Amino acid sequence: MKKIRILAALCAIAMSAAALAGCGDSNGTSSGNNTGDSTKETTISFMTWESETMNQLILESFKKFEESHPGVTVELTPSPLTDYGTKIKSMISSKTAPDVFMVGNDWVIQYGSSGNLYDWTEKAAEDGIEELYYPGVVENWKVDGKLYGFPGLLNTYGVFYSKAAFDEAGLEYPKDGWSLEQCLEYAEKLTKDEGGNHTYGLYANAKFDPFFVSVYAASAGDEPFASTITNVQSVTASDSFKKAVQMIGEAVQNGYMTDNEWNVTNASTMFMEGQCPMFTAGQWFADEFIRNAPEDFEWGFVSWPIAEGGIQTSIYDCTGWASSKDIEDPDLIYDMIKFIHTEMYSEVLPQTPVAPPAATDYGQAYYDKLVEEGHQDLVDGMTYMLEAETKLPIRFLDPFASDATAFITDGWGPIINGTKTDADIDAMVENINKAISNYWESH
Repeated sequence: MKKIRILAALCAIAMSAAALAGCGDSNGTSSGNNTGDSTKETTISFMTWESETMNQLILESFKKFEESHPGVTVELTPSPLTDYGTKIKSMISSKTAPDVFMVGNDWVIQYGSSGNLYDWTEKAAEDGIEELYYPGVVENWKVDGKLYGFPGLLNTYGVFYSKAAFDEAGLEYPKDGWSLEQCLEYAEKLTKDEGGNHTYGLYANAKFDPFFVSVYAASAGDEPFASTITNVQSVTASDSFKKAVQMIGEAVQNGYMTDNEWNVTNASTMFMEGQCPMFTAGQWFADEFIRNAPEDFEWGFVSWPIAEGGIQTSIYDCTGWASSKDIEDPDLIYDMIKFIHTEMYSEVLPQTPVAPPAATDYGQAYYDKLVEEGHQDLVDGMTYMLEAETKLPIRFLDPFASDATAFITDGWGPIINGTKTDADIDAMVENINKAISNYWESH
């Protein structure tokens, strides 16, 4: 894994400079991150949607930042993910947003486009910070070349599997780069009907929507559903895309995998209780399984399936950090954002291993924790997907997202469940492309 030390050095230099020089502002007063009698008390407000456990660990980690920036106090405001988007949108509009807040990639694109976020382009260029991230990640946080936020954690998606179920069925454990064809074949062999109880071979917690199906198309060398992650101009349902839809639809119809209406509320518990032989999900479920699964429950992880003989392709999502355009002390806030990407993640993630950091050099402690817990396969699966040259979006990120996604919400379920035809796929694509075209023509 690529090792880059630039950011750590920059943080050390910045902190040393702050301690020695006092960092006074243009009016000759303290900006709050200096030493001596002139130190001004400064509070940085900070908001996340993370769990209570992780938030407490984050706060504990910030004590180091406060020590290196005398006079600074970090106050964390937790907010449930269920209404986080609505809350942060309202706070940005009313100019009451926290100094630093957690964001999804799509929010950065949308709020950056409307001029509501702080533009970090110049500071990032001075630091060379873009070199720290996995290839292609930072570009997706820009609007018209301007950087409005920083990627923090990456989410990959794969298949968790019960080793006992595979052993009982006499199947080899899947390997990274496996195919959708093999995945569905395994689903058939792992399906059971016993005593009136039906056990699907594959439980889809991460649904096979058009973006996930797109992995198959792109890996087969065909056009993906959306060819770019941002600035999408149109979508495509290629022959390979339709082939994957047909295979999945047949598996659903035959009872080998759950349909798109399956209730995922208790999915993780079902998996830990041995009721789900295979379970599609994001890598963050590993944290729950490590902490809560019975000691005798052995599970593995493998990358998202691609086309048979296909090229390495992955679907991913990214969360990160942004600030409103109205922040009062950009230099101090930038120092804090850098701290998040270095020391905070290095300290917190091994204790709550939810996701790999987007900055490649600061994930080692996280990966070491997974290996310590016996899950080298999880590390290998994530690495396989993060290093894939072809990376696809998990959803629309552009501002037209809600209009275009409405057609998926309305029509995709019956399509992927095998009760609609290719003509229905084409109709959905046509409607989505009209929505995309209408947006770009009006902007």
